[in-house]
Amino acid sequence: MLKITYQDLLKLKPVDARRKVLEVYFRNGGNISRTSREIGVSRKTVRKVVRRYKEKGEEGLRDRLLSG
Repeated sequence: MLKITYQDLLKLKPVDARRKVLEVYFRNGGNISRTSREIGVSRKTVRKVVRRYKEKGEEGLRDRLLSG
């Protein structure tokens, strides 16, 4: 098992970092707390990535355009 750290995520493009979060999430059997601790991000961040992926698939991992 390859350990992924927050610093590793920062080196990736945002979409690739979100894929890694999902990879760790699924490897941990869908456990948000364990995924959060392992990577060093908040549970809220893990939940957001998982929710977007479940709702929109790969499209949900891309950056969203914010209108303002």
